Amino acid sequence: MRVIEVNSFNKFYDMRSEWNRFLNGISDNTHFLSWERMAPGVKYLEQGSTLKILCATDGKEILGIAPLRKSNRYFNGHIIYSVIEAISLRTPGILLAKRKAECVNMFLTHLYSQKDWDFLYFNEVPETFSAVNLLRESSHSIPDFEVKEGDVSPYLTIPDSLDELYRGLTPKFRKGLRNSMRRLERKHGKVALKDYHELGSLEEMMQVFFDMHQKRWISKGEPGAFKTKHNRDMFLYEAKLFSEINCLRLRFLVVNDKPISVFYGFENKQVLYYLLGGFDPDYASYGPSNLQELKTLERCIEENIKELNFFGGYTPHKFRWCKTYRRNFTFRFVNRKLHSRALNLGIRIARKGNIDILLANILSRTNK
Repeated sequence: MRVIEVNSFNKFYDMRSEWNRFLNGISDNTHFLSWERMAPGVKYLEQGSTLKILCATDGKEILGIAPLRKSNRYFNGHIIYSVIEAISLRTPGILLAKRKAECVNMFLTHLYSQKDWDFLYFNEVPETFSAVNLLRESSHSIPDFEVKEGDVSPYLTIPDSLDELYRGLTPKFRKGLRNSMRRLERKHGKVALKDYHELGSLEEMMQVFFDMHQKRWISKGEPGAFKTKHNRDMFLYEAKLFSEINCLRLRFLVVNDKPISVFYGFENKQVLYYLLGGFDPDYASYGPSNLQELKTLERCIEENIKELNFFGGYTPHKFRWCKTYRRNFTFRFVNRKLHSRALNLGIRIARKGNIDILLANILSRTNK
């Protein structure tokens, strides 16, 4: 058994079939670990980052994959430290099949034999992933190791009927939804939920999504997720890949066929994942995101979807729909070399001195 590094884009692209075939045979089979989910992070890898995908193999058989990259952190143009982390922050975890504990130990042993990094992060690993306990167990032989609770992922088990869905809501929220829908239809016309292909091409409707998202956040004085062409191109590429395998769910709440709210996500194994949304702030008084989610849940009931995963951490509106969540965990390992240990000691001292804000500002600056 050995560890192979994949550092070239071409080799990663050649792995598509093999990667997904491997994923289909493991217990942590989720689209978040699919090749299609990783590919945008590879194609649009940040400047200065390099691929560092680890494959544990036994002969020609793949036993595990750790989809990682190496990046540098800068301050005033100088490298402060280097990190190993997931290819994309939206793709946490390790793919493990057989001999899972041995795979995790081999990955860590391989990385600790190298001196070109300071910190190793596994961010936002869902508690349901087998890697969570295995990383904890592997850390016993590593002196500088830290695990923290991360974001929560709220989720709703889809009820069997619309009546049951309404019964699960608070009376105030339920009444507000019905009143908002009546007011919207009375003033603007028929309200419906439509898939992107009912309204235009994928490229056209992704642009509508971008514009709507930006309009909302700019109205709040924020830059929005799609300010840069880099982010727009990355999401469009992701949407095209999702569409190829028929898991893209780009849906719009429309009034007389005019989009006023959007749901961007994907469906996998009867679970619908809500990745990002947006709405036209001109319609904010009607609560368009709430109405979009209501129509989305109606569609889930019709299509026998078992769960809506709200993803992306805690926000109050998600818990208007559900009370259940799963916890994510973040793991941080420190290299044994002197520079890394000294830097880690400095971070601990800074934290004890209550200068976390200054520290966070320094450590978050990255060369663009």
